[in-house]
Amino acid sequence: MSDRPQNRNLKPRYTPGAKPDESWYPKPISVRVGQSVGNYVYSLPTAERLTWLRKVLKEAVDRELAAQNKE
Repeated sequence: MSDRPQNRNLKPRYTPGAKPDESWYPKPISVRVGQSVGNYVYSLPTAERLTWLRKVLKEAVDRELAAQNKE
């Protein structure tokens, strides 16, 4: 037997894709989407998909905040 403890549940955390300019939100955001949206998103390579999703969400939030500030 080995003297090393077996840590089967420990997995390194790796998040592919471009990282945001700010710190990560503590929880991932998960949403259900329509079939055509899901087909397009999952047709992208993993790292590109995550970068694209982060960019699209950030742009949408920026537009919403800008619209709220104009009111």
